[in-house]
Amino acid sequence: MSYIQNNQDRLRFAWLSNNGLTYKRHTQIRQEYEDFYTAYEDDFCRINDEKFVTKFKSLKPKIDKEILKLHNTLMEQDIYLQTLPDKPYPPILRSLNEPPLAIFYQGDISVIYKLPKMITVVGSRDVSEYSKEIMDKILGKICQSGVGVVSGLAYGVDSYSHQICLDNHAPALAVLGMGLDKDIFYPKEVQFLRDRIVDSGGLLLSEYLPTTPGNKFTFPRRNRILANLTPITLVVQAKSESGSMITANEAFDNNKKVATFPAHIGSKGYDGNIELIQKKVIIVTEPKDILGELGVAEVRSKANKIYKDLSEKDIMIVEALKGQIRSVEDLTKDIEGLTFSELMVSLSMLELKGIVKNAGANQWRVV
Repeated sequence: MSYIQNNQDRLRFAWLSNNGLTYKRHTQIRQEYEDFYTAYEDDFCRINDEKFVTKFKSLKPKIDKEILKLHNTLMEQDIYLQTLPDKPYPPILRSLNEPPLAIFYQGDISVIYKLPKMITVVGSRDVSEYSKEIMDKILGKICQSGVGVVSGLAYGVDSYSHQICLDNHAPALAVLGMGLDKDIFYPKEVQFLRDRIVDSGGLLLSEYLPTTPGNKFTFPRRNRILANLTPITLVVQAKSESGSMITANEAFDNNKKVATFPAHIGSKGYDGNIELIQKKVIIVTEPKDILGELGVAEVRSKANKIYKDLSEKDIMIVEALKGQIRSVEDLTKDIEGLTFSELMVSLSMLELKGIVKNAGANQWRVV
């Protein structure tokens, strides 16, 4: 007999996972009950946890109303759910010391199985030009060889690393410190990257109910997932006391490798990098420092393959669209020698080749 027998119980379990049901309590409940339905109907009274039982009894009258809202949100926004007792639940998440009881996701869940050849990238929201330059130079080539990026999709290093990853057609996975409901997502400036990740066959992942906003508790808790999904956590730019260092320390604690770029001498915001270098982490000065650790032998320039059969004007269009969504009018002003109608023809041909996509309202972006 399955522990969770139907979708109603799955939704109840997922809702409770954000309302008092911890991994420790779940373990106790499974020891006392054969299935979740029986435990639920019994108000979990067999476990020695008066605080939780009392809270559950106060919540129970409204739970079915809440899970109806949850069900509607999942259906309306193409959000999928897996719970820890489900057989398809990803093994890499199940292996965590405290695995999420429920995961919500959008996109292609099979990206999970590419994680051994992906890296986690973290760093400051206030990313410097030096960090951007070194990411373009090194992370870009790492991604060209097919190595994907896991990050948090925050502003700064997170979003810049995902942009590089997507521009090089490598697998992308974002672990959010909030729910997946589009209405509560922030920062709004990187909403287009969220859409690109899903459209490109990547994955958005969260352990929070879709309408849960991010807060000072959800982001640090999310970091344990970031640190444990991939073999290597790369810290691009970090202060000593920061979420990036929490993620790095989580990786250390779980025997994962940590890497960092050399600190920019004379610049603020790199004391975390210096601290990590003193701990003898992997110092990344060229792509092979990461690729060698992953067993990826050579860098294949996917960008060159993309451009191989394109005209000079088509390459100019693709370059102008990289990392952003732009209107045809805007592109016409930026690219000399192309009329509006010529640009529309080129964009249509590039769309047929799967290189660009119409994002609506005559706005275009790279796939």
